Amino acid sequence: MRQSIVVFDDVFDTTDSLSHLIDNKLEAEDWYDLDADHPYKKFCRAVLDIAGVCFNLDGMIGYEFWGHHNSGTDWHYDKDEVLWNNTGELDFPLCSTAYYLDVNDLQGGHLVLEDNIITPKTNRLVIFSPGMPHTVNKFSGKRVSLLVNPWSHKICQ
Repeated sequence: MRQSIVVFDDVFDTTDSLSHLIDNKLEAEDWYDLDADHPYKKFCRAVLDIAGVCFNLDGMIGYEFWGHHNSGTDWHYDKDEVLWNNTGELDFPLCSTAYYLDVNDLQGGHLVLEDNIITPKTNRLVIFSPGMPHTVNKFSGKRVSLLVNPWSHKICQ
């Protein structure tokens, strides 16, 4: 299976209208059915619309949404975490996305996808194939990312 990574800069006209997401959406992971109303719906659907240009999202019934601002991660896959913890089975979203809401005075913090190194930048959206191992290098400074991953079935929670 060919792995793909797509990077878009200057995704939204302004990140000012998204600033409320910083306070409310860090580290809390939520599942949303595709037609569910919630405070982040407009943002999530905009990200998914862009992802749908690059990846086949036919059959998408919902998505998970959360934020990160911590100092790096170990190598991992975006997957159904509950299923993995209970059975050891890997189950991936249709694709993975990372939107950089706020990047400031950053040292490190690169997103590493296999042999590809992506530098975080405010208003940058990265979309990549399901099942791609990735990590975030340790960093200092500000690095707020929002993640929206579409699924063809409801994941374990």
